[in-house]
Amino acid sequence: MRLSRPLPLQSKRNRHASEGQSLKVTTRRPREGRSRRKGERYDTRAPDPPPVAIGHASLRVTDIPHATQYFVTLGLRLIHQAQSIAVLELRGGTHLVLRPSAEPIAPGAKAPFDLMVDDLTGARREYEAAGLKPSEIETGMVHRWFTLVGTDGYELTVTSSHTAGRAV
Repeated sequence: MRLSRPLPLQSKRNRHASEGQSLKVTTRRPREGRSRRKGERYDTRAPDPPPVAIGHASLRVTDIPHATQYFVTLGLRLIHQAQSIAVLELRGGTHLVLRPSAEPIAPGAKAPFDLMVDDLTGARREYEAAGLKPSEIETGMVHRWFTLVGTDGYELTVTSSHTAGRAV
């Protein structure tokens, strides 16, 4: 595995001294067709997935089988389920680990992560068809998103992807 130092994004083209690669910086938003704010740029050098990923995220739930089915409905892949733990896989190989909570979850508590999809409108349509009652899509500076009331009343945010076609 090779790690390289980050480059300052100062001009339209920079040279990476150790790799000799040209750095093209774009001010276009790669998805959604909206323009970027002045000074915001994407580093489009990396055609391969990053060498590091988040391995596991954990969520405490009161009913593991119910929570497992909920996340499978959202599109996660079931890896393992037992009465006291479930492991589900997301794109890129990250695992969501569901563990039992001894205390009830406060209604409206925000999940400690969000989910990212390539087709936000399509995902919202699918979740609505599955009876999950997604909110309307909102727009921010970087992402578009909607929320769901998830298992145990967690507020779960689903965001648009900003990978710009790069491998993840």
